[in-house]
Amino acid sequence: MSANVEITDTFDQWRVKSNEWLSMTQAAGSSNFIKLNNTTNSTSNTTGSIVSAGGIGIAQSAVVGGNLTIFGDTDIDGTTNLDAVDIDGAVQIDNTLTVGVNGTGYDVKFFGATSGQHLLWDQSADELALVGDSKLSFHDAAGGENIIATSDGHLEINAGTTLDITAPTVDINAATSLNVDGATQINNTVTVGENDTGYDVKFFGATASAFMLWDQSEDDLVLAGVSNLSIDNTDDSSSTTTGSFHTDGGAGIAKKLFVGTDLDVDGTSNLDAVDIDGAVQIDGTVTVGVDDTGHDVKFFGASSGAFMLYDQSEDTLEIRGAAADATTSTGKLLLSTALTDINDGDVLGRIDFQAPLEAGSGDAIVVGATILAEADATFSGTVNSTDLVFLTGDSGAATEKLRIDSTGQVTFADGAIDVNIASHDGTNGLKLGGTLVTVTASQINSATDAATTGKAIAMAIVFA
Repeated sequence: MSANVEITDTFDQWRVKSNEWLSMTQAAGSSNFIKLNNTTNSTSNTTGSIVSAGGIGIAQSAVVGGNLTIFGDTDIDGTTNLDAVDIDGAVQIDNTLTVGVNGTGYDVKFFGATSGQHLLWDQSADELALVGDSKLSFHDAAGGENIIATSDGHLEINAGTTLDITAPTVDINAATSLNVDGATQINNTVTVGENDTGYDVKFFGATASAFMLWDQSEDDLVLAGVSNLSIDNTDDSSSTTTGSFHTDGGAGIAKKLFVGTDLDVDGTSNLDAVDIDGAVQIDGTVTVGVDDTGHDVKFFGASSGAFMLYDQSEDTLEIRGAAADATTSTGKLLLSTALTDINDGDVLGRIDFQAPLEAGSGDAIVVGATILAEADATFSGTVNSTDLVFLTGDSGAATEKLRIDSTGQVTFADGAIDVNIASHDGTNGLKLGGTLVTVTASQINSATDAATTGKAIAMAIVFA
C-alpha cells in the first residue's frame, strides 16, 4: 500500500470504526503513514500541528526536533537518550540512575539556595565536592551532625554527642597538625612514633613557658618553667622498686631534696655539701675522705665560738671552748657511762693509747697506756668518790702505776717505782710546803738521820 494523505480543515471522517479513527496495518511500501506539513510550533497542550485531547501511545521510538514540554507524568519503559535536559519540577526516579559509563563520566551538579553553594561530582578529578561552605548533614538538615568546610580553610566535623572512629588505624600525615580545643577522652593505648623513630610530645600549662615535653631527640622527659611533678600516691618505700615513685637508673637533682620521713641509702652517698636540720641516725660506718686525703669535720656547740674540729691538715682533734671570757670558756672532753648503778670499781671513762698497726705485732700492738676514772665507792645521792688511775705497759698490757684517789692521795702501785725530779739544781726542783729544798740528793743521803729525812720527803711528794 502506498498512500499520501494530507489532513486539512475540510477533511471529513472517511472511515469509521467503533474504537479507531484511522488504522493502518500494512507497512510495506510506505515511509510515512501520517505526514503533516503544518509547521505550527507548540507552546501548550492545545497548540501545534497535532492536538490530542487524550493520550498518545507510541510503540516505537519518537524523535522530537524541538523542545519537549510535558505537563503530566512521563513513563518511559526504555532508554531515554537526551542531549540536554531542563527539568523545572520535581523528579521521581524509581530505578538505578547512571551517569556516563565506566572510564567516561560526566559532571553532576546540584545548586543550593545560596549563590556559590552547590554539590558537584567532578568527573575529571574523581571528586565529590561541596562548594562554598555547604554542609554534609546526617539525619536531617537541621540536625547537629554534619561536616562543613569554612571559608578560612577549616574542616569541621560536628556531632550531637560523640564522634566515633572505628577504624583500626587513624593515620595523620607528618605535615599535618592536630589541634583539639575541647576535652579529650582516650580509652585505649596511645602510641607516638615507633621503635627508634619517635616524635616530640608537649603539654602546656596555665603559666607562660611552663610545659612538659617528651624530647625524642634527647630521649628525655622535661618539665620546663615552673612545672612540678606531683605524685599523690602515698605508698611508702621499702626498697628501690617500691613506693609512689621509683627509677631503674640514677637521679640527678640540681636543687634541694626534701625527704619528709626516713631516707634509706643502700649504696655510697657522695654529697658535696650537706645541711641537716634535724636528728641524724646512721646505722653503718661513717668515713670522711680517703687514706691520705681527708676533710675537716666540725661540730659546733650552743655557745658562740665553741666547736670540736678534726683538722685534717694538722691531723688533730681540737675541742675549743666558748668565746666568752669565763672560767668555763675552755674546751671540754666528757667521758661518761650509761650505767645506772655505780659500784666500787666501775669505770666511768677511760682513754687508751695504742699502736695497732705496728709491724712487730705481739705486745707492740696492745694498749700501751690508759688513763681511767674508777669509782672508789658505791655511788648515791651524796657519794661520787672517784679515783684517777694511770696505767702503762712495758712488756705486755698496761698495768696500774699511779692512782690519785678521791681525797687527792697519790699512790704508786709498786714499791719499786722511783720518783725522779729531773731538775733539782737549788733553783728549781723539789719543794716542801712551798719551800724549795736546796740540798742535793747526796747531802740528803749523807745526813745523820737519812731514814727520817727520806720519810719526810716521801710525805711531801703526796702534793696534799
